[in-house]
Amino acid sequence: MRLIFLQAKKYAAPVYVSRERQFATGLEPHQILRFSTGMTDGPGLASATSLTFLVVDDDERARFLRQRELSRAFTNVHIVACRSVEHALNASQRIRFSAVVSDHNLGGAHASDLIEALRAAGQTCPIVVVTDDEDPRAESDALNAGAVKVFRSTGKDHITFLRAILER
Repeated sequence: MRLIFLQAKKYAAPVYVSRERQFATGLEPHQILRFSTGMTDGPGLASATSLTFLVVDDDERARFLRQRELSRAFTNVHIVACRSVEHALNASQRIRFSAVVSDHNLGGAHASDLIEALRAAGQTCPIVVVTDDEDPRAESDALNAGAVKVFRSTGKDHITFLRAILER
């Protein structure tokens, strides 16, 4: 199987994406991140022992930091990173996610819009919103739309929470 070596930033971990995986998902190589964890590529995007996360954030640096947090916290993880609700919906049509981690403000849209769109597309995975927005309406909007939990961006509580709900 031929692998493409990607290094998004000079300080990023090496990422390997198979050509077959790229074409099967219809996403660009930079949108599919498979952090090297010693796992071999198999059929489909995720094997029974791996997790597939969707990270949605309009800020490139924040998106990269979330990807890095998840790749360090979980083994055998696939991360699909999207910058908008539209890109996330495109990915959700091809991939079944284990969990979604999203920012609240998505550049013209909000996490509640993303949650409603993902639920309408058939995604039933837990959705966690991480935000630095101090407005209490942001939290209530996301929870009312179907988010499992809303966290402030200052800590890594969302990683501990995801680990707890995914181990069930």
